[in-house]
Amino acid sequence: MPMPDLKFTKKKDGREVAWFRDTQGRVRTRAGTDWVKADQVKELAEYGIQLQKAQCAAGLGSDGSAMPALKASVVVAKGLANGVFQFGRKGYAQQKSSLGLQPMRDLYGLGKGGHMLDDIRINYLDDRQATIAITTLKSRQKAKGNENRAPWWGWSPDSVQKMTARAAEIFGTGMAEYLVSMGLMSANAVVSSGRFLRRVA
Repeated sequence: MPMPDLKFTKKKDGREVAWFRDTQGRVRTRAGTDWVKADQVKELAEYGIQLQKAQCAAGLGSDGSAMPALKASVVVAKGLANGVFQFGRKGYAQQKSSLGLQPMRDLYGLGKGGHMLDDIRINYLDDRQATIAITTLKSRQKAKGNENRAPWWGWSPDSVQKMTARAAEIFGTGMAEYLVSMGLMSANAVVSSGRFLRRVA
């Protein structure tokens, strides 16, 4: 990738943080990055995002097993009766199905406030690593709620194998083994705080 237009923000403690904007928003980086190598890291990280979304679409958790069936129900309007609105309850799976969505726990819901999976993106990139984050507050809240119901954030063993194979294609076998040994390409546990969920690719 060509060298982006770097900006620098000075923190209260005197540190300067380098960053640039891509099509999805601000991405932090490191001054002196080799952008040819960073492009390779970015390719691997984007593949990691694809694998995460594919796991969810298949209804698989971070351990590779099927996530639990949907149980929640939602209140729906049934219409007017004697001038009064009538309400009832509909199973969440049933409501998803009626909207053309998969009636299963695939973490793609009704889209209130946007779809959580659409907010997974790279938020740090240099020639050594990339971090993947859920980048809006509402989506982070949804992510944490879903993680409490059934662990999903992180690559399954099958996805780790695919990541390793892709890294070998990009960097060569030796580099792929190095990334795994350094913990830069593994099914990491969720890292959570009040601000973000993150994993290293």
